[in-house]
Formats: sequence, C-alpha cells, structure tokens
Amino acid sequence: MIGIQLHNKRIRDEEEEGRRKLKRRSSAHSAQTPVHDFTLKAYINQHDIVDLQLSQILVDFQCVVLFCYAHDFTPQAQQDLRLIEECVETLINLQAAPLAMSTDHPHVHRAFANFPSGLQFTPRFPMVSDSVRLVSSHLGILDHEQGCAKRYIQVMKSSRSKGLKCD
Repeated sequence: MIGIQLHNKRIRDEEEEGRRKLKRRSSAHSAQTPVHDFTLKAYINQHDIVDLQLSQILVDFQCVVLFCYAHDFTPQAQQDLRLIEECVETLINLQAAPLAMSTDHPHVHRAFANFPSGLQFTPRFPMVSDSVRLVSSHLGILDHEQGCAKRYIQVMKSSRSKGLKCD
C-alpha cells in the first residue's frame, strides 16, 4: 500500500513539474518575444530543395505558422503532416504560410515525401530543415537527448517597426 502511495505521489510530482516546465516555455515565447530572421533549406514542389528565408515569406503573408516535429519516417510525423496538409487552404486564405520543420536533412524530407513508405501524399507546404538545430534551440524546443525538435506550433509575424515576433 505504501509503495502504491509513493508511486502515485511521484506521478503527481512529475505531472506538476511538467506543467511548470510547459508554463515557463510558453511564457518564454509570448507575443513579445523577438524572433531572428532565419534562412534554412527546405523541400518544396515535389523535388526542389531551396533556401527559405522567414522575412521573404512574410512579404507575401501576414504570418507564418511553424509546425515543428521530431523526425521524418515516423507514424507521428505522417499524422502531423497530414493534418497540416488538410489545413493548407484555410491557412493560406487567412494569409498564414504553413511551414513544417524538423531537424532532418532536406534530402530526408524529399525521401519521406516521395517514398511509398513515407507521406503517401505530396505536401503543398515547405518541409524545412533545421539540421544545425539553431531555430529549434532559439525557440527552446530542442530535445538535447534525442537531438531533434519537440512537437510545437509557433505563429510568427512581422512587425515593421520591431522586427519578427512570436505569438
């Protein structure tokens, strides 16, 4: 009985610590958090790998919705990217550019999008590669043990007088 009570207390303590960490992370990237402009490699248009610059996207869109995920070729990535694909038209109609980002290399993104065991659809949004993990580190979403980004969504917009901001 005492063992069960200690186990339950440990679970409650871990849940509380998780809530505190989440609160710290979400408050760290409030609406006033500046985001540095970045240029990353991205897989787009079925076979192209290009340099993608955040500030250039914001010339044509009011904001960018950055969807971060851990790795390609995982069931979670397949599910997350399919959900993004289902929302592409809505986001674009709202003047929001969807970007999917992981720490995988852009050639891995291309393979994931084109191999039969991969996405099984052609994404209509860029798959961005943060292979050197700078953006993930800056946003505070890098899982240092796994070396990949955590699942995360960030809305970024340009404030002409104040640079880029996270919402």
